[in-house]
Amino acid sequence: MPLLSVVVPAYNEESNITALVERVASALSGVDYELIIVDDGSADNTADAARKFEGKHPVRVARHQHNRGKVEALKTGIQIARGEYVAFLDADMEYPPEALPTMLQKAIQGHDLVVSVRVDTRPFHRRIVSSGARHLAKLVIHELRRYKDPTTEMILAKRDLILQIDLKNYIKPFIPVLLAAKNPAEVEIRLSCRNSGKSSFRLRWILIYLYELLDLQLANMSHKPRGTYKEARRN
Repeated sequence: MPLLSVVVPAYNEESNITALVERVASALSGVDYELIIVDDGSADNTADAARKFEGKHPVRVARHQHNRGKVEALKTGIQIARGEYVAFLDADMEYPPEALPTMLQKAIQGHDLVVSVRVDTRPFHRRIVSSGARHLAKLVIHELRRYKDPTTEMILAKRDLILQIDLKNYIKPFIPVLLAAKNPAEVEIRLSCRNSGKSSFRLRWILIYLYELLDLQLANMSHKPRGTYKEARRN
């Protein structure tokens, strides 16, 4: 059983696979890990490009016959992950694989969740959107105020914690994991520019995102005993 499973959802990422695998391998040299690449019904040769590394590196490839969306790809990766800890990484490598060892070390020290805190070097309009999403999350769900960056999409968690959460098809699917963590930690990372593709942001995203936050807040109030997060902040 590997110590760490790194789950990467991928859609039409053939051009990024080689760099992704090699950067993860370099970053996790000396670590017992597996890299799970979930091809979410790509129209290109993403799965084949990844399978070429199965003999050279601890790469496992799963493939959806049809595009089912990022969250379903994450779920597939979680289902087959064998590691004691599970990390999530985007195939376009905006989030740096080189942060994985530091995040893993934090987890080994006793944290059930390690959250990346983004130092954002992307274009100004993307920084504004990201900052707005972060502040809106903290405004609607007060328990998220203990995190500097509750809308990040690079986290590393104990597998037991991840298995407790039924990820929903939300714009920010990891917020429920942040809410469930008992002893989280944070690690600062520096974002890179997107290797390929464009941002999918649309104005209607704001309304959808707000609805999802309200839905999460209602679920949180229904299932969590009072005082849980106040106690967590004191610890």
